Amino acid sequence: YGEVMIALLIFLYIASFTTLCFGDCVSTPTPISCQNYTIPNSVVEGNIKNLCMMMYMPGCTVDTLCGTNTLSGPYCEPFRTYKELCTDMDMPGCESYLSMCTTAGSQVLECQLDTLDIPYSGILNDIHSICSTMSMPPCSKCTSSGCDNFLVIYSDLCIAMPTMSQCALWSAMCKKVPDWILCKGA
Repeated sequence: YGEVMIALLIFLYIASFTTLCFGDCVSTPTPISCQNYTIPNSVVEGNIKNLCMMMYMPGCTVDTLCGTNTLSGPYCEPFRTYKELCTDMDMPGCESYLSMCTTAGSQVLECQLDTLDIPYSGILNDIHSICSTMSMPPCSKCTSSGCDNFLVIYSDLCIAMPTMSQCALWSAMCKKVPDWILCKGA
């Protein structure tokens, strides 16, 4: 009984110490001690998996292409994909990112990682703008309610006509990953 009690006290002490040092950096990211905090990859990957049940999200396309080694490099890091998914939309599964990274004065350096910056709403608006003004084959993959894979359709449209004003997001993305399959012709 005594050994169990000692073990329990040690466990509680370690848990309290960990929480004081890092554990609350998600909900309170402003202390300087949170600079090197990172959300564990297993948690981030679980959130990505849940968010990507809606496969049409641009960040999900990136995650799939990274998983099949079609895209590699820093933009395949799980937290960057998570940030990509959560930056544009406040969805269930993004609570940790939003709390940790959008709080004024957040010290968490992980929040400053660069992404491809491919916002869902921006891409959707650009696709609708292109497809409402001209008839291009990728437009047939969309309906009035949306498209199956926004990023692929958007890339197909912009590869066909890269100088369209609606392709500014695509051009910016392709400057970061020019050799990527969705940027051929950029």
